[in-house]
Amino acid sequence: VAQLLARVDATVAGLSWDELHQATLFHGDIGASKARMDATAQTEQAAARAEDGADAIAAELRALGAEYEAKYGFKFMIAAKGKPGSFMLGELKRRLASGDRAAEQATVRAVLAHIAKSRLAAELEAPAALQERLEAMLGEFGVPGLSVAVMHASGVVTTICAGEAASGRAMMPDV
Repeated sequence: VAQLLARVDATVAGLSWDELHQATLFHGDIGASKARMDATAQTEQAAARAEDGADAIAAELRALGAEYEAKYGFKFMIAAKGKPGSFMLGELKRRLASGDRAAEQATVRAVLAHIAKSRLAAELEAPAALQERLEAMLGEFGVPGLSVAVMHASGVVTTICAGEAASGRAMMPDV
């Protein structure tokens, strides 16, 4: 698992800014309503919804998030898991005031790597949950099937298949 997580760092480090920007688009907006978030984002932002004044904080997060995106050209990214909304709001205000676009891009890169590693580690600890999530994603993104190969530190490779890939049906790419 440690080697796989290290590869996430290397992969994210090698992405162009355009690729990173595209990756941010797959993440929910901080402060968004539950209806606008996938199950993972809902879980990660649960602490923000549980604190006193959560509705007012969420409204301010949305407003300042829009201001941040207008200023920097990309959405505000923070690893939200377990963090109260008041903490995230403070970080958003601090980063919005900094005015340093290059520093914000570096922060977004680090945050995306952290989120990817956190989610991957959680999924690797529960392969059945990963398979269930992959199957749910098939319908969510209109994908007929997929397979994911995970190499463990021991060198053992586990392949998890879902949809048509799990049925053994050959999948051919569109040409």
